[in-house]
Amino acid sequence: MDIAGGDLTRRGQVTEDVLGNVVDSINLMTDELAHVLQEVQQASQSVTGGSQAMLGTTAQIERGTQATVEEARRVSDQAAEVTQAIRLMAQNAQSSAQTAQQALLASQQGQEAVEGTLSGMQNIRREVQGVAKRIKGLGDRSLEIQDIVDTITQITRQTHLLALNASIEAAGAGEAGGRFSIVADEVRKLADTSAQATGRIATLIKNVQAEIQDVITSVEDGTREVEQGYRVAGSAGERLRELGVLATQAAQFAELIADSTQSQVRAVEQMSGAVGQIASIAQESQGSVTRGRTAAEQLEQLSQELGASLARFRLPA
Repeated sequence: MDIAGGDLTRRGQVTEDVLGNVVDSINLMTDELAHVLQEVQQASQSVTGGSQAMLGTTAQIERGTQATVEEARRVSDQAAEVTQAIRLMAQNAQSSAQTAQQALLASQQGQEAVEGTLSGMQNIRREVQGVAKRIKGLGDRSLEIQDIVDTITQITRQTHLLALNASIEAAGAGEAGGRFSIVADEVRKLADTSAQATGRIATLIKNVQAEIQDVITSVEDGTREVEQGYRVAGSAGERLRELGVLATQAAQFAELIADSTQSQVRAVEQMSGAVGQIASIAQESQGSVTRGRTAAEQLEQLSQELGASLARFRLPA
């Protein structure tokens, strides 16, 4: 009855009769049962300790996975912000590249316009130089005409003087020189008329020479202005060519920046995807750790129940 009540330290008394064999068998069975229950009790204690250690470990793992999930989410959010910023920078870089291309096109068009202007001004300069030469030649011809008019004036004066002398000689010749006096008077009148005409021609020639001189001065001023404009246009063309070189370099750099930012966007998107995968794996690990903790708790509860069941037995030391 004591053994049945759980006291496995008790043993039956072995006698020489038939019941002695039964008692001996019961004692042997009690020894084996006590040994088995001791091993079960030790195993239960080991399970309890292991389950408690497992709970501590799973708690640490759970905290770690929770921190990993939160950190992965934070990194994912930051990666999303960085991706957005880099994408915006890529858009700006692309806009800069387009602007640089437009600036390059404008500079090329400006160079073409300046070259056309230079060509036109070169033609104007040649035409102005030709006009200046022709006007100078016209001035030289007017000087030659002036010399001829001066010669005619001298001849007219000599004719007038000769006609006057002839009239005086005819008056001294009496009646015979009357007709000659008339001729000499007509010659003198003709000389006066020629003198008046050459005077008017000389006045006109002087006016023409003055106007030609004014035209020559204006042409020379225009030539200097054309030369100055040609130099300014040439300098502007040089600056435009330099601007074109800079615009080309800026366009190349902007294209490189745009390509680099696009590569950065792809790299950050890949990193963001990897971080998302890490967060997903961490969440799955957290679920596994949670299930493991639940299993450890159940195991600890079962080991405690087993220990409580074994507590009713009194085992030998």
